[in-house]
Amino acid sequence: MRNSTKLIILLFILIPLLNSCYPVCNKISFPVDPKTQRVTFTASGTIDNVDRDELFRRANVWFARAFVDPKSTIKYSDKQLGFIIGKAYLDLDNLGAISYNIDFKIRDNKYLITVRDIYHIPTKGVPSQGYFNEKAKKRQTDPYYRNCIMNKANDHITSFLSGAQRTLATEEFNL
Repeated sequence: MRNSTKLIILLFILIPLLNSCYPVCNKISFPVDPKTQRVTFTASGTIDNVDRDELFRRANVWFARAFVDPKSTIKYSDKQLGFIIGKAYLDLDNLGAISYNIDFKIRDNKYLITVRDIYHIPTKGVPSQGYFNEKAKKRQTDPYYRNCIMNKANDHITSFLSGAQRTLATEEFNL
């Protein structure tokens, strides 16, 4: 066999092997706020016989457990109005990082948690994905990066929301 034929056969064998080493990041759909057209996660709930002050305290416990430096994460907090607004960051290793806002609206017996303004902070070799929204899809250069970044963000944010809901529903804390 000629060298070029051997090379072609070798490529047909190696390319599928190399592709199997490349992680798959499937495209998933996200909740989009109709007003802003940005990806926005929400979680709400009702907890009987728990007043606003107690839910506010539990939300602060969640911030203390969820973040290394909760004081720098919480940007605004008003116990009387039942609002906590935070800004958080998540390192995505070689894919950059994301920043996002977390809003707690707390009333007697109920709460609403919103994660919004999710923004990709680029790193070397990975282009910025900007805000997670419908319009951004048109300017993406590589859907693989977009899907991997959004999948990691989705896993992180849904886990955070679940943790916050568990904390708000719990009566006792071991601080």
